[in-house]
Amino acid sequence: MRWLCLAVALTAPVVPGCKCSRDGAQPAASASASAAPAASAAPAKREVVLDELSQHASSLRITLRISPYNNGRLDPKTSLYEVHLGASARPKLPERIGPSMKPLADAAQLSPDEAKALLAWLAKPGVLDGVLHGGGPSPRERHANLVLGWDDAPTRYVVPLPWSADTAAKFDAVRALLAEGTKPMLEALTKPLPR
Repeated sequence: MRWLCLAVALTAPVVPGCKCSRDGAQPAASASASAAPAASAAPAKREVVLDELSQHASSLRITLRISPYNNGRLDPKTSLYEVHLGASARPKLPERIGPSMKPLADAAQLSPDEAKALLAWLAKPGVLDGVLHGGGPSPRERHANLVLGWDDAPTRYVVPLPWSADTAAKFDAVRALLAEGTKPMLEALTKPLPR
């Protein structure tokens, strides 16, 4: 095991569980949606978030994500976990297949009017409550979240949301602002949420 740790150390800063790393460094963060969020996520100011998103309105990225995990495992009854919306183009998605044998994520391109309507919705009181600069709840906890950013920084801010009817109502509000062709994605995404 020790020679493996030393060999991998040449290409990776830390090997999780490796006893040869004595400096207490943490493993490098993964860009995967299933990776644990950074523990150092800091609260963000609502006004700053809105200002930055408005400045990047032409490349706005919004991801609606649900995490109906059961002991950290994907729920075979749930087929869609993420919907990615992009103003500049339809976001590219990782090819991840869930236990239902369907893709875990879907995506759509936002029209300029849809992006403008979503920015106006984000400015409403209560929508950005608890917004964080990156990070979010543990992926093993049942929750949902709203990921906000733009093409160069698609995961700039995260709004953690409880697994509740209030979250379903927020996602329904987003669905109401989208084109008819995009609405079925949001309906499938919000189906597991309590009503």
